[in-house]
Amino acid sequence: MAAPLLSALPDAIDLSGMLSLPEAAACLRRAAIYAGNDSGLMHLAAAAGAPTLGLFGPTPAAEYAPAGRRTGVALSGTARMEDLSVADALAAAHTLLARAAPPVATPLDAPYAA
Repeated sequence: MAAPLLSALPDAIDLSGMLSLPEAAACLRRAAIYAGNDSGLMHLAAAAGAPTLGLFGPTPAAEYAPAGRRTGVALSGTARMEDLSVADALAAAHTLLARAAPPVATPLDAPYAA
């Protein structure tokens, strides 16, 4: 299912189905932005500290939006996901990135010293 997107993004790294949840969280923490529908991965991205944009159509964003200070939503004008325009999602992403503060560094961010 990811093939069409990966072919459009030749520099993308395909990790589909290859990561544990902690490994996925570590990758998401380093993401410049995560944009996706209401899913466990969206909530994991927000919990990991990535700027996270939730894309919503029929699901109520007020109830299921990602939580955190580096999150935002793009809402369809109707109850259909197909009616969420790329332009509206892109505008919401720009707004999120403009206001998202950098994550707070943690000891886990320090290089591993053996």
